[in-house]
Amino acid sequence: MDMRARVQAQAGGALTVHWAVISGLAEDTVRRLSLSAAQGQGVGASCDIIVSGNPTPDSVHVVGTAKAVYLLRAMALCAGARVAEVSPHPSLGLHTPMMRPQQEHLLAALEEIQPRMKSPEHVVWMTAKDTPMRPGSDPADIVANLKW
Repeated sequence: MDMRARVQAQAGGALTVHWAVISGLAEDTVRRLSLSAAQGQGVGASCDIIVSGNPTPDSVHVVGTAKAVYLLRAMALCAGARVAEVSPHPSLGLHTPMMRPQQEHLLAALEEIQPRMKSPEHVVWMTAKDTPMRPGSDPADIVANLKW
C-alpha cells in the first residue's frame, strides 16, 4: 500500500469521513450550520466546507465526521435547503483539518523522497498552484506545493 493510501485509511478509518452536498442555501449559512453541527457533536467532530471542485454553482460541499455531517443535513433541510445529500467518502478528508493528525507522516514522506525526485518530463498541473510545473522545474518547488 502506498503512503497516501495508508495515511488516508488511517485517518478515514478513525474518523468515518462523510461528504454532503447542500443546495439552495448561501455558503455563509452552510458555514454557520457546519460549525454548529460540529460543535453539537463534541470533541473530535468535524464539518468543514470544501472550497475546490464545486461542480454546481448553487451548492456547497462539506466533509466531516459522520454524525456531524448528518446533523448538518438535518439542519440544512430545516433552514430551507432544496437538496442535502450525504454519502461516505474516505478520501475527501484530504486538505481539511481532518488530516492534521496524519500531517507529520505525509511531510516526512515528502522530505524522504525529495532527494530522489527528478524534474518532470511533461507539464504537471497542481491544484495548489495556478501555473504549471514545466519540464526543468525544481522538484523542491513541487514538494513545497504538496505541503499544506
